[in-house]
Amino acid sequence: MTKLFLTLLILLVSVSWAEDVLHLRAEHTWTIDDAKNEAFQDVVYQINTSNIQTEDPNWVENKVIIARGGGKIGSRQITVFDRGMYAATEEDSSITYYYLSNGKTIKVDIKPPGNNYPKTERSYAIGSYFSGYQDGQLMGVSVSISFTESFDFNPDGTLDTHWSGQNCYHADGSSCGTRQLLKN
Repeated sequence: MTKLFLTLLILLVSVSWAEDVLHLRAEHTWTIDDAKNEAFQDVVYQINTSNIQTEDPNWVENKVIIARGGGKIGSRQITVFDRGMYAATEEDSSITYYYLSNGKTIKVDIKPPGNNYPKTERSYAIGSYFSGYQDGQLMGVSVSISFTESFDFNPDGTLDTHWSGQNCYHADGSSCGTRQLLKN
């Protein structure tokens, strides 16, 4: 009876262990075409900008965080780029504002609600800072597939940049800058 009990116990433990070992997990590997298809679903090429802020209303407060290389101030996340520009996003907002170092708004990224990946953002020109783009015109579409990786496309669907970690690469593989990644 003891042998039968031990045999059944060993069998039960072995099956349980084998189930854990054989449980496979796989992540989706994204191609440029996968990212482009995700990014351009239901894209809008022109928006009304009458309700978009043309200057950073928190510029004085944000300068302190910018001097530290970015971070969080209250419910606002500040990301600093190596060219002197910065971005500000309120915690519960679907809009990220991009500013020159003087606080002038140059573009906005609009994303749908939710925090699951992939995350799609559409960038629109604000004002006349970017030559070749009218106020409210689509400048690009981005799809973030994780916290550290995203693909950025031109309005015509061609790959512009690929962010991997802190580094940015053009479609030809050349560097286009860096960023500081700060997890909340």
